[in-house]
Amino acid sequence: MTDTAQLTGRKRPHVSGFRHRRIRDFQALPYGWGELTGVDVSHLKQAVRAILDENPCLPELEACLLLWSSLTTGRSYEDLLPLRLHVTRSLPDWAAVPPALVRDGGQWAWWLDAKDRAVQKPAKKGMRPVSGRIYLPATNLTADIIERCLTKRNVTPQKLSRSLFTIGGSAQVDKSHPLVVRMGELLERRDQSAVRPSRKAAATVESITRWLPATLNEAAGGDMALTAAITGEIPSIARTSSPPYSPKVS
Repeated sequence: MTDTAQLTGRKRPHVSGFRHRRIRDFQALPYGWGELTGVDVSHLKQAVRAILDENPCLPELEACLLLWSSLTTGRSYEDLLPLRLHVTRSLPDWAAVPPALVRDGGQWAWWLDAKDRAVQKPAKKGMRPVSGRIYLPATNLTADIIERCLTKRNVTPQKLSRSLFTIGGSAQVDKSHPLVVRMGELLERRDQSAVRPSRKAAATVESITRWLPATLNEAAGGDMALTAAITGEIPSIARTSSPPYSPKVS
């Protein structure tokens, strides 16, 4: 086919950097069918809030806690189920605090392993050591759920040296764990009044761990190192196009 530029004698217009970016996005692999979209997250949040409105029992609350914690930390159930609750004192020695959901000055936060480094390098003379863990403030919904869990367990915030989850404490941490099974059921829960139902392809316990890395990688301008440090997951270079919509979670 003859080039239009040759027929008209005109030079081809300059292709902007933005257009190059869009072409690169269309050529890259799209976000997988098994990843949550903004609509899926909205459905999920509605399902969790609907359960909370029903005065749920402790197993239901802990399933909601596991699901929302996995979504907002990017950690799998294997990482979350063994965690404990921890209360920090004034000026805590964070190096001595194991991974946990901590009560820090009246606020809830995650103290989790940062998996972006295979080996921790020793600090040089005159430099402060770098922690191998990361501090993530818990979302409002996470704080609400954990407060309800503690109420059901008759535990005061001042005495939190205990397991984060109580249901299936002796069970093996795999997909047969009762909370993991219930989490999968919540992912498949449908809102019949919604225009667009949740996608079956995204109704897996693995799908919720992928949402935060994907959202952070886009929000941080594609900084995969930052995403890896926060979520412990390194996004694929090929999957760089942004999701259709990434809502804020609370």
